[in-house]
Amino acid sequence: MNCIFICVFNQQKYVDMFLILLESLQLFGNLDEQTKILIYTSSAFMEIIRNNTKFYNDKIIFAINDNYNTIDLACKARLDLFDLPNINTNININIFNKILYLDTDIIITRDISPIFEIINDDVLYTLEESTIDCIHHGGKLFGLEINLYEDKTAFTSGILAFKNCETIKNLFNIIKADIINRPYKFECCDQPYIIYNSNLIYMIIRY
Repeated sequence: MNCIFICVFNQQKYVDMFLILLESLQLFGNLDEQTKILIYTSSAFMEIIRNNTKFYNDKIIFAINDNYNTIDLACKARLDLFDLPNINTNININIFNKILYLDTDIIITRDISPIFEIINDDVLYTLEESTIDCIHHGGKLFGLEINLYEDKTAFTSGILAFKNCETIKNLFNIIKADIINRPYKFECCDQPYIIYNSNLIYMIIRY
């Protein structure tokens, strides 16, 4: 089974963006019976989503956290995937074979099944964006190490595809530990840490 994972926290505007994303997924994503939409959000936002969209259906399941009330926590919420505090369903995260994480400001315009078809290795599948010497893409974390990289291509953390495997689970734990141990202040919160640590252990396939 496949999972589309989306986090919705902190401000009403993110709920509004999510509803547009959800509508585009239902209209154009060609979701099959083997794909669920896992929404990590607050109790209040869950009720808004349930009550305010004609596209709410049994493909949608919720994981609830009522403690994420800042932008910083909201941005880093995706790293909780393998340790979700509560899923309001009998479904366990371990039943998902492949996972596609999406930011709320994304719109789907075509069939997404080809994305799941390319997820075959224990690596992070990403979309190219900028370079690692950019502060928003890890520059401050790489420091002098950046000179060791012949390919300095970075990627967006707004779209991440991967297998549900120990390799990616360990990567997420490494990223979370790095955030705690080196708490730099970035406008984009966890993206620099995701890029830095993924590059550090060479587990990226970019498109």
